[in-house]
Amino acid sequence: MPRLVLGAILILAARVLAGRYSAISDCDEVFNYWEPTHFLQHGYGFQTWEYSPVYAIRSWFYVGMHTLLAKVLDLFSGDKVATFYAVRIAFGLVSALTESQLHSVVRETFGHETAFIFLMGLVFSTGMFISSTAYLPSTFAMYTTTLALSYVLKQSSRGNARATRTVAIVFWTAVGALVGWPFSASAIAATFVLEVVLFQGEGLRRPRLLAARIGRVGSVGLGVLVAILGPMIFVDYKFYRKLVVVPWNIVAYNVFASDKGPNIYGTEPWWFYFANGLLNFNLLFILSLAMPVILLVSFALKTFPSRTNASWAGNALTMLQLSGLYVHLAIFTAQPHKEERFLFVVYPWICLNAAVALHACRGILESLLSAFNFPARIKTATGKLLITTVITLFFLLSLCRTLALVNYYSAPINVYKHLYYNTPSISHPNETNSVCVGKEWYRFPSHYFIPRNHRVRFLRSDFRGLLPKYFFEGEGWAGTYVVPEGMNEENREEMDRYVEEGECNYLVDYDDAGEDNGGVERRYVRDGERWEVVVCEKFLDAARTRRLSRAFWVPWEDRKLVWGQYCLLKKRTT
Repeated sequence: MPRLVLGAILILAARVLAGRYSAISDCDEVFNYWEPTHFLQHGYGFQTWEYSPVYAIRSWFYVGMHTLLAKVLDLFSGDKVATFYAVRIAFGLVSALTESQLHSVVRETFGHETAFIFLMGLVFSTGMFISSTAYLPSTFAMYTTTLALSYVLKQSSRGNARATRTVAIVFWTAVGALVGWPFSASAIAATFVLEVVLFQGEGLRRPRLLAARIGRVGSVGLGVLVAILGPMIFVDYKFYRKLVVVPWNIVAYNVFASDKGPNIYGTEPWWFYFANGLLNFNLLFILSLAMPVILLVSFALKTFPSRTNASWAGNALTMLQLSGLYVHLAIFTAQPHKEERFLFVVYPWICLNAAVALHACRGILESLLSAFNFPARIKTATGKLLITTVITLFFLLSLCRTLALVNYYSAPINVYKHLYYNTPSISHPNETNSVCVGKEWYRFPSHYFIPRNHRVRFLRSDFRGLLPKYFFEGEGWAGTYVVPEGMNEENREEMDRYVEEGECNYLVDYDDAGEDNGGVERRYVRDGERWEVVVCEKFLDAARTRRLSRAFWVPWEDRKLVWGQYCLLKKRTT
């Protein structure tokens, strides 16, 4: 028990640090979730086309839950920036609880060593640092999938316990898919269905019991579907003023809208997720991919340390239960449109499979040493050395990657914090100042960093897609059901989003180390006649920095880094 408590404390500490220092890496997090939350909490914020009642592919049920959380935390935080961080730390607490639950089950199922390796992966991996406190449906689905996986790994021969396990797996998978992200179910559903069909406990299922088992699981699934989807439809009806089933709208847009679907936002090569996995999990990602082969060898040699007495059916069940990672990875690797957040759901699973693989590698290594008659103490010491070496290298690489993200890319949120805390207040309630952004619109961290009586405006840049616009600010939350003008699902630019430079009181812009690119974008930071620099922070010029240097923080590489300036500017008065 003390080890489990210490593990939970380590995970929580890591999540609190992530909530405080992790940068926002995805503009969808801001415009599709933080901004609608700010609208419900403070009465204004940006609306994307997804929230137009015409399309309705974002759920107000999901946003409403988080708005309640933000309102409660706002009672104690005192200002909007503090509320933002309090919400993120609350996300970290939820993540820590789900991860600790899975860590406990891994310890029971695979033993102390596998649980220790798994814990190190959770605490130190950059992937978990990025994903655990993001305000994204895929992060929410990561929480629920982690809980579902903890029940998948639990085995019981007792009827009541088996029924409870089934309900828990179906419930948490459905919550993640319906409330969070519909496609998150792929990781659990396929393997669990096969388990239901093929296995009973750790043995094979008798065919005559199959129909009854499928019927029970189906009835549980139907009950859970009604229990979750009913309140969602009710809440979304209240906000949209029309009957919508948002999870279905999401699936229909992403799967069936071939001419207007997600591919219009860009596509990535097949190896995108593999490169991403190496950056976020380094050695553990390689181990997680190799796990099926390593485990097969270990089972064949009967060298898996914590399962030396398991039957072949029990070993096959273990392989099946761990294979959801590969189902999810295969599905999303096959899609042309790829984004890092699509894999958040299985990030804890990567740590788990890597831990199982490394534990199995130790067993295989010690078996080989036994074949050559090495003494027991040499075998044990060599096995421990293997574990220690891999974990140490993983820790160092992860630390360098995480420090690179924090040190190189935190300037935008720091500049906006300066704007929030140091901008003079406006005494007249009907007066507003305009804070303008051009090419840096996608790094805007939300109105939680904008002082009251200030509004964000867009200057035209080289970007030619559809920008968000403010929700209609009528009585109550009328902006949730009033159909906005100038919205489309084709990412087609709308000119009503832009203002002229002369209308701006403040401007946030990034000035890279290069020369003028000759496009629409001006170098505002260098225009001293019109703009006064209030504050600037260093921001890595990734395009002009070597790949390895920008990917990992390495002390002796500092001289090879190329920096730009991320600045808050104030219009000069004549």
